[in-house]
Amino acid sequence: MAAGEETSHILSGLTSQLPDRDPQETAEWVESLDALIREQGTERAQFIMRSLLQRAGSQSVGVPMVTTTDYVNTIPADQEPEFPGNEEFERRYRA
Repeated sequence: MAAGEETSHILSGLTSQLPDRDPQETAEWVESLDALIREQGTERAQFIMRSLLQRAGSQSVGVPMVTTTDYVNTIPADQEPEFPGNEEFERRYRA
């Protein structure tokens, strides 16, 4: 799942349906995140966001679980076993 898709899933069910009791503070947090991304990149922003989510969890702040993870294939393509079935048949069957 791409980062934009993950974000849309999170936002579609959360902040868009909640009243913002302090829009100015929210805007400041968003501006800070934008500056972090601009100045230090998305990897640093991801680390900070994950750290904040972990801290929120340890402080019993209810935050939604994001059930997607990055997939990394640990088997090099040249070491993968042969496909056990008939690939052409599988393609036709799924079409």
